[in-house]
Amino acid sequence: MKLDDRERKLLLLAFDPAAGIGEIVNAINALALRWIRKYQDGHELIKDLESGGTEVRERIVYRTQSPFAGVVLGFGKHRGKRLDEVDPTYLLWVLENFEELWPQTRAAIENYLNGR
Repeated sequence: MKLDDRERKLLLLAFDPAAGIGEIVNAINALALRWIRKYQDGHELIKDLESGGTEVRERIVYRTQSPFAGVVLGFGKHRGKRLDEVDPTYLLWVLENFEELWPQTRAAIENYLNGR
């Protein structure tokens, strides 16, 4: 498979250890949309991928950033900001003072603050 410049950049961003989780997800989504437009179906894409004769190596990537860092707040004075852009003391205050916080948001904040 021959990648065009945009596909190459999107793949490199998706595997960049310094990229945030939001950047990674956006890069993968953009790449998938390009391939959906380019190929009739998944079988055609797979055939093209397998025809390249490239060797796939197994590799482990350790991320130092929490996968929850990219969660975006939808409320308050930090609306629209990712968790890693917000002062942790504010996030602690949210956990202590918002009784009706969505469970998913509460879990994301707790996991982010706990470094998971």
